[in-house]
Amino acid sequence: MIYTGRGMARLEILTDATLTAKTGAAPAQYADFAAMRGDASVGLPGVAGLGEKTAATLLADFGDRDGILAAAADPGCRLGAAVRAKILGAADYLTVAPAVVNVVRDLTLPAFDARIRSRTPEQVAELERLSTERGLAPSVKRIRSAFDRLA
Repeated sequence: MIYTGRGMARLEILTDATLTAKTGAAPAQYADFAAMRGDASVGLPGVAGLGEKTAATLLADFGDRDGILAAAADPGCRLGAAVRAKILGAADYLTVAPAVVNVVRDLTLPAFDARIRSRTPEQVAELERLSTERGLAPSVKRIRSAFDRLA
């Protein structure tokens, strides 16, 4: 996974080990982790009141989203009432959200040069087309802003 959270000038390639160290979740749990904690920059709301630490702890304790939902549905489970209520309140969302954030886990990335270079009008038009087609307006807006600062 390429992490851009610190900007394009400081891209970080996340391996299985660095992803686990950064999030507290195993790579196979990442879609469930991201769905629970949310990501406002891409329109993923997450479970209200659950952050990264709670999401990672729940995954460590119950394995995956299905295990967490089953635990929340079990009144005898050791989950606290507040956490149980948050999870049950978001059950419909948690059922579909991981499909949105699921990532390819076996892609070999070639070496690449992440420097932003000048762009052509055709590239700008293609970026706008993809933005509309894929519903990526917030992300593309940030990309365009970065391009404009370089100009």
